[in-house]
Amino acid sequence: MSEKVLAKKLQKATALADDPKNDKFFEIHSKENYYMKDAMDKKHGFYFLRVGSDSDTADLSLKVKMFLKGDHVETTEDKEKVYVYKYPADKYPGGDYKLTTYCNIRPE
Repeated sequence: MSEKVLAKKLQKATALADDPKNDKFFEIHSKENYYMKDAMDKKHGFYFLRVGSDSDTADLSLKVKMFLKGDHVETTEDKEKVYVYKYPADKYPGGDYKLTTYCNIRPE
Protein backbone atom coordinates (compact mmCIF):
# COMPACT_ATOMS: atom_id res chain seq x y z
CA MET A 1 0.00 0.00 0.00
CA SER A 2 1.44 3.37 -0.96
CA GLU A 3 2.16 6.07 1.59
CA LYS A 4 -0.43 8.32 -0.06
CA VAL A 5 -3.19 5.70 0.28
CA LEU A 6 -2.16 5.00 3.87
CA ALA A 7 -2.29 8.72 4.71
CA LYS A 8 -5.82 8.98 3.23
CA LYS A 9 -6.97 5.97 5.25
CA LEU A 10 -5.52 7.47 8.41
CA GLN A 11 -7.27 10.81 7.72
CA LYS A 12 -10.57 9.01 7.16
CA ALA A 13 -10.20 6.91 10.34
CA THR A 14 -9.26 10.00 12.36
CA ALA A 15 -12.30 11.90 11.09
CA LEU A 16 -14.55 8.93 11.92
CA ALA A 17 -13.05 8.65 15.42
CA ASP A 18 -13.59 12.37 16.07
CA ASP A 19 -17.38 12.07 15.65
CA PRO A 20 -19.17 10.26 18.52
CA LYS A 21 -21.93 9.20 16.08
CA ASN A 22 -19.40 6.81 14.55
CA ASP A 23 -18.53 5.03 17.79
CA LYS A 24 -20.38 1.96 16.47
CA PHE A 25 -17.44 1.38 14.09
CA PHE A 26 -14.91 1.26 16.94
CA GLU A 27 -14.21 -0.88 19.95
CA ILE A 28 -13.91 1.47 22.91
CA HIS A 29 -12.08 0.52 26.10
CA SER A 30 -12.30 2.92 29.03
CA LYS A 31 -9.88 2.89 31.94
CA GLU A 32 -9.53 5.17 34.96
CA ASN A 33 -7.96 8.22 33.24
CA TYR A 34 -7.78 7.22 29.59
CA TYR A 35 -9.61 5.48 26.78
CA MET A 36 -8.67 3.48 23.70
CA LYS A 37 -10.62 3.43 20.45
CA ASP A 38 -9.62 0.92 17.83
CA ALA A 39 -10.88 -0.51 14.57
CA MET A 40 -9.68 -2.92 11.89
CA ASP A 41 -10.16 -2.43 8.16
CA LYS A 42 -10.27 -6.14 7.33
CA LYS A 43 -10.39 -5.54 3.59
CA HIS A 44 -7.01 -3.75 3.52
CA GLY A 45 -5.47 -4.99 6.79
CA PHE A 46 -5.31 -1.48 8.25
CA TYR A 47 -5.50 -1.12 12.05
CA PHE A 48 -6.37 2.18 13.74
CA LEU A 49 -5.68 2.82 17.43
CA ARG A 50 -6.38 6.05 19.28
CA VAL A 51 -5.41 6.53 22.92
CA GLY A 52 -6.77 9.60 24.69
CA SER A 53 -7.27 11.01 28.14
CA ASP A 54 -10.46 11.79 30.02
CA SER A 55 -8.51 13.86 32.54
CA ASP A 56 -7.87 17.59 32.28
CA THR A 57 -5.15 17.50 34.94
CA ALA A 58 -3.24 14.21 34.84
CA ASP A 59 -0.21 13.52 32.67
CA LEU A 60 -0.17 9.94 31.46
CA SER A 61 2.58 7.79 30.03
CA LEU A 62 1.25 4.57 28.53
CA LYS A 63 3.00 1.53 27.15
CA VAL A 64 1.19 0.13 24.12
CA LYS A 65 1.90 -3.44 23.04
CA MET A 66 0.43 -5.06 19.90
CA PHE A 67 0.80 -8.38 18.15
CA LEU A 68 0.36 -8.64 14.40
CA LYS A 69 0.88 -10.79 11.33
CA GLY A 70 2.62 -9.66 8.18
CA ASP A 71 5.76 -7.72 7.48
CA HIS A 72 4.61 -4.16 6.78
CA VAL A 73 4.42 -1.71 9.67
CA GLU A 74 3.95 2.04 9.42
CA THR A 75 3.14 4.52 12.13
CA THR A 76 2.41 8.23 12.31
CA GLU A 77 4.20 8.44 15.65
CA ASP A 78 7.32 10.56 15.22
CA LYS A 79 8.28 11.35 18.80
CA GLU A 80 8.44 7.86 20.31
CA LYS A 81 10.29 4.77 19.11
CA VAL A 82 8.39 1.72 17.94
CA TYR A 83 10.15 -1.45 19.04
CA VAL A 84 9.55 -4.41 16.72
CA TYR A 85 10.25 -7.99 17.75
CA LYS A 86 10.00 -10.60 14.99
CA TYR A 87 9.17 -14.05 16.29
CA PRO A 88 11.30 -16.91 14.87
CA ALA A 89 9.99 -18.08 11.48
CA ASP A 90 10.22 -21.76 12.45
CA LYS A 91 7.70 -21.18 15.29
CA TYR A 92 5.48 -18.62 13.51
CA PRO A 93 5.65 -19.20 9.75
CA GLY A 94 2.96 -16.56 9.09
CA GLY A 95 5.34 -13.78 10.16
CA ASP A 96 4.22 -12.77 13.64
CA TYR A 97 5.53 -9.58 15.26
CA LYS A 98 5.22 -7.84 18.60
CA LEU A 99 5.26 -4.04 18.58
CA THR A 100 5.82 -1.97 21.68
CA THR A 101 5.69 1.79 21.87
CA TYR A 102 4.99 4.46 24.44
CA CYS A 103 2.69 7.44 24.25
CA ASN A 104 2.53 10.50 26.45
CA ILE A 105 -0.80 12.23 26.98
CA ARG A 106 -0.72 15.66 28.52
CA PRO A 107 -3.46 18.21 29.15
CA GLU A 108 -3.42 21.12 26.72
